[in-house]
Amino acid sequence: MQTALVTRWNLVRLLRLELAVAAALVVSVVLPMAWLDAAPVVCWIKRIYGVPCPGCGMTHAWVATGHGDFAAAFEANAFGAMLFVAAAVWLLLRMNPRGHAVLRAASSPRLRWPAWVLFGTWLAYSAVRAMTQLSA
Repeated sequence: MQTALVTRWNLVRLLRLELAVAAALVVSVVLPMAWLDAAPVVCWIKRIYGVPCPGCGMTHAWVATGHGDFAAAFEANAFGAMLFVAAAVWLLLRMNPRGHAVLRAASSPRLRWPAWVLFGTWLAYSAVRAMTQLSA
């Protein structure tokens, strides 16, 4: 009985994640870039310290990628376009019954090191970006 509840809860949690990713992708395509350019800065790190955090520019990058403007996406945040594409691929694999096997294979412990390398690269990129803004 408890196993069925746990499984059901995991399914509901995963469906919520899939819906959130799908909504973010749709909003990225529908939201006009002009609206984002006029929006105020919401990052508290950038407001207080004047330097971008690792996530700064991610929304601009997602919307630019959703509109097909990859140059603007990489200018906003180099990892934003990659994350947008990764989210879209993940969602497509989740919707495809054969994609579950691909996702299971990709989540094996042997393949976790590329994710850590990518995460470290993202943090290093963010540190360099913050330092160049401080020196400018």
